[in-house]
Amino acid sequence: ARLKPGIADYYYNLGSVSSRMGLIDSALDAFWKALAIDPGNVDVLFNLGTALGVTGRFAKAESILTQVLALDPSYFDAYFNLAVGLEAQGRIFEALRMYDKYLEFETDPVKRQSVVERRNRLVEIRP
Repeated sequence: ARLKPGIADYYYNLGSVSSRMGLIDSALDAFWKALAIDPGNVDVLFNLGTALGVTGRFAKAESILTQVLALDPSYFDAYFNLAVGLEAQGRIFEALRMYDKYLEFETDPVKRQSVVERRNRLVEIRP
């Protein structure tokens, strides 16, 4: 039986709720199911990439978040999450580039300041 497109929303919402509850494996399962139904959905891809990053699967998270940006280069939270994953892997120069891309889009002064401070700490420790 072919699933109806509305089912993708169900799995996306289930993944979002599971993620907020800290049930990352359940969230991943739901996001993968949503993606199978709606493979071009940037919100599903973004949340899947984010959940993968939380679990330390940085290479897969990077691949998924890169897909988000290929589909929608203005989806600026993907730049931030890519930066965090790259930073966690010690890929400081690449992380700095992603933080800079994020800052090109973010207009909230509080969020901007937080990212600028995070970025500046990386500049200080960069080899």
